[in-house]
Amino acid sequence: MLKSRGDPCHPFALVGTVEDFSAVRPGAKNNFLNLHQVNYFESTTGEVMTFPVSIGHSDATWLQQYPANTEVIAFGVWKTADVSRNKAPKKQAPEKTTTYVNHGMTLYLKFKRQVVAV
Repeated sequence: MLKSRGDPCHPFALVGTVEDFSAVRPGAKNNFLNLHQVNYFESTTGEVMTFPVSIGHSDATWLQQYPANTEVIAFGVWKTADVSRNKAPKKQAPEKTTTYVNHGMTLYLKFKRQVVAV
């Protein structure tokens, strides 16, 4: 559903906790609230699924009213990044690797009322 973004796509809400605020980089137009990432270990494949979520808006001062550890509800049509896979050595056994499968999502706000603190 997230990939289609056409007529059959429907907005939905996510609840999350703010991890940090990221200010706009030169040449970019959006600032971001990054929510705490959810990780899920898939026992059948041995991969770790990660779900980073960001909320973008051009008004940095307004976004900063949601400090770290604020629980928020964000509603809208989300954009997904292409799924990426990264391998990293395991901490307990560096000769073995863990595959992280990243499923990133971003909501670019049209209206400020699309995000509320809980």
